[in-house]
Amino acid sequence: MVIHGLETFEGNHELSENEVRVAGKTYSVYIGKRVSLAHQSQVHGPARVGDDPFVGMHAPIFRTGLGDHVVVEPDAKLIDVKVASGRYVPALTLVTTQKQADALPLITPAYRYRNLNAGIVSVNMQLAKGGTTETDRTLTGYLLPSVEPTEAGLGGTTASGSRNSAPDAWIIQRTRSISFCWT
Repeated sequence: MVIHGLETFEGNHELSENEVRVAGKTYSVYIGKRVSLAHQSQVHGPARVGDDPFVGMHAPIFRTGLGDHVVVEPDAKLIDVKVASGRYVPALTLVTTQKQADALPLITPAYRYRNLNAGIVSVNMQLAKGGTTETDRTLTGYLLPSVEPTEAGLGGTTASGSRNSAPDAWIIQRTRSISFCWT
């Protein structure tokens, strides 16, 4: 998983073309709450990822905005569009125009991945807490130490002293893959 933000200043000149605005604040990349970014997904700024989305494996999000409760299935590609809340992007779909993005299907009760992100967030939070069952405790042996929650995009401080993280972020490693879960 890669999150890549572009520079928002060059000298004293603000590069507004590399920014997104959320709630009156400016970001290169904004990551909402309870976000699941699967392995080998990419978010390349300027980008906004709303609350409760799932971005599948091998799915690049380039100069794109995702609304809340969006599912991006594996190998879908989004370039320079805005995906409305409550929509999904089918696997292997390439979306490069706003007309294509506006025509994406709505998530309905019949959509099989409608609760995928909630399940992933629940499991990751249990793992981050150290688990509650013997199986959970066994899985925690694969965890990296958790990071202090920080607010995405607002500039928390990492262990190395650099400022780049954000509140409510947890990094969890399980069985050789890294999952990021923002709650």
